[in-house]
Amino acid sequence: MRIFRRPRLPLCLSGDAAYNPTAISIPDAALKPMTAFCRQFWQIKQQAMDLVLCVRHGEFYNLFDIDADVGMRVGLNLSGARTANMWKCGFNKGAFPQWAHRILQLGYSVGRVEEVHDGKAGTLKERRLVRIYTPGTAVDGYFQQQQQQQQQQQQQQQQQQQQQQPIQTPLF
Repeated sequence: MRIFRRPRLPLCLSGDAAYNPTAISIPDAALKPMTAFCRQFWQIKQQAMDLVLCVRHGEFYNLFDIDADVGMRVGLNLSGARTANMWKCGFNKGAFPQWAHRILQLGYSVGRVEEVHDGKAGTLKERRLVRIYTPGTAVDGYFQQQQQQQQQQQQQQQQQQQQQQPIQTPLF
């Protein structure tokens, strides 16, 4: 009886110079049977495992696979069919600041993946990670406006609560 053993891959530990905690290695053999888009997504994601990627698809941003889990935690709903064991959730491109802000509030970093130019008809559009937002560095006008809106909403709620409280007059 012959026992098959997997070849040992070199182990890269946190003290090694080649160690990168933000990336994973996906073998080409694992990428090959995937659809063109899934390959493209995983080629970007394998270098950005520490980010929640918002991937542009025309008028929408979608979150896939493990990023969709985070999207559901902030209130997004699953959409589309589960293909190649990947699910997705998404939002309209105009709502990027609001949804990214919610993800940042959970302590995650957000990567924005954009379509950088159209492919030929019937081919996959090229996409690249163009911007990274972290909870400590999200200072874009996008997020400053979002924070101002939240502060205004909180102030309005406090004013409404104060107006709804009955005025208590002292009894003599």
